[in-house]
Amino acid sequence: MPCTPGGICFPRGTGGGCVESGPFKDLQVHLGPFNSSLAQSYGSLPVNAWDYNPRCLYRSLNQALLAALNNQARIDQMQASTNIRDWLAIMSPSNPDLTSSHGGGHGAVGGAMADFFASPQDPSFMLHHAFIDKLWAEWQDQDPETRRYAVNGTTVIYDPPGAPVVTLDTMVEFGELCHPRKVEKIMHPLRNGYCYTYT
Repeated sequence: MPCTPGGICFPRGTGGGCVESGPFKDLQVHLGPFNSSLAQSYGSLPVNAWDYNPRCLYRSLNQALLAALNNQARIDQMQASTNIRDWLAIMSPSNPDLTSSHGGGHGAVGGAMADFFASPQDPSFMLHHAFIDKLWAEWQDQDPETRRYAVNGTTVIYDPPGAPVVTLDTMVEFGELCHPRKVEKIMHPLRNGYCYTYT
């Protein structure tokens, strides 16, 4: 039975394997796999981290994990939060030993999606993160005056001591996609070049 570092255990998924039917049956992933401990080590990635490694898109669906961490009760609790710290404590807490709705979505799909570094290769990654953004936008819309530009945490995953604290002036890198932008400029879905809403 797989367990979180904090000792919370869930039944295994469906066993995993290549996606064999549907629109993604011939999709390949090319990055990874990576050892999950790398996400918490804050060390360097292995020298072969960016090596080309083509293989099938693989998954290991886990209904128990999905039911426990991604359900209406957790959404209701999250959306009832009155500050960003409490909202993030449910969605994506700073403590890696705790379970979260964000991590639950990754773990429930399993396979490539559960690989911290390689998960963007699974098409469900974009759907999962779009839904997180939807929940966040809806939470912000409940009290735009105090929530639209609320930030919490550091620039390093799990907020280790000494990591730079995120502010509205923190610059976000987009690589080849776009020039760096301040956090403040990416917080509103209808400003600074963005124009989208959720229904």
